[in-house]
Amino acid sequence: VFPPQTDLRTTQTMVGGYQFHPSDSGMQRTLSGYNLFVRAKSIKLKEENPLLPQGELMKRVGEMWREMSHDEKAKWRADGEEGSRVPGSNTFIQQRSSAKPSSYQMFVKAMTVELHQRHPENKQAENMRRIGEMWRELPAEE
Repeated sequence: VFPPQTDLRTTQTMVGGYQFHPSDSGMQRTLSGYNLFVRAKSIKLKEENPLLPQGELMKRVGEMWREMSHDEKAKWRADGEEGSRVPGSNTFIQQRSSAKPSSYQMFVKAMTVELHQRHPENKQAENMRRIGEMWRELPAEE
């Protein structure tokens, strides 16, 4: 039913509309049995019913999952009989970028704390409005 398993660390792969990218800095995450079941069954249902709207397709897959016994669901874990056959049962997620925050972001963070300490009764929206005014009043950086 599925194409052969590919090494997702070295190959870019398309599986059921999901694109996996290699990532040396990524962290491995095992998908849940439910996620693997949805991936496998939605591909099959879409092939059988190409005109079926996505919402209806997901509704049917959810109903199929709810009707299964606990033992049947356990087979869909990544290390289970069915789940291990689904390509992409392990996927790689890149870690967040460690980009330096902008001067505006640093200003907002500092002023949020300061305004909250000085005026704890103010709502956040009011403080944010004031922070925006304060930022616009600052001289332009060159």
